[in-house]
Amino acid sequence: VAVARKGGKIETWKVPAGTLDTTNSDSQIVAESVVAAADGTTLFVQQRDHVVRRLDAKTLKELNRINKPASIANVARVAVSPDGSLCAISSYAHVAVVKSETGEVIHEEPHHYHAQFTPDGQRLVTAMEIERGGKESSLRICKVADWSLVAETNSVRRVFSLAITPTGRWLFVIAPSGLLRAELPE
Repeated sequence: VAVARKGGKIETWKVPAGTLDTTNSDSQIVAESVVAAADGTTLFVQQRDHVVRRLDAKTLKELNRINKPASIANVARVAVSPDGSLCAISSYAHVAVVKSETGEVIHEEPHHYHAQFTPDGQRLVTAMEIERGGKESSLRICKVADWSLVAETNSVRRVFSLAITPTGRWLFVIAPSGLLRAELPE
């Protein structure tokens, strides 16, 4: 398990014993957050300078840097496709999907501020601001292959966080009204 400790230092912990493996820590990484690709081979580290570093999960060596796309003011969140080939970089008003190895922007969603890939990597769920100030949001599900719309929800209060179960069946949303659950369409 890779964890960001106080001061942004990335450290790896052995599981299940929970002992710190200090041979694999990298004190040069000042991080805001870290996301692991589901295949366990790569980590995506969001840095304070709004660069996303792609690291080898075993050695913590940098594979490449993904500079924030021009359409992204500040990097707020990072979501990664299960195989690590795509990275959705979110600001508070825009989502850009990039190829992880090159940083090439392949899709953009203006007015969206959250993104989460489904476990099969076939769909991307985003939260879209539909009222100025983020008081109302809509959830959208698109196919990654052609970015066609699969489904869109009615208005919900501001979305704070998204999570999808490993089976891809359920979407959980944290909103001002509490925890919401929705079954994802096929």
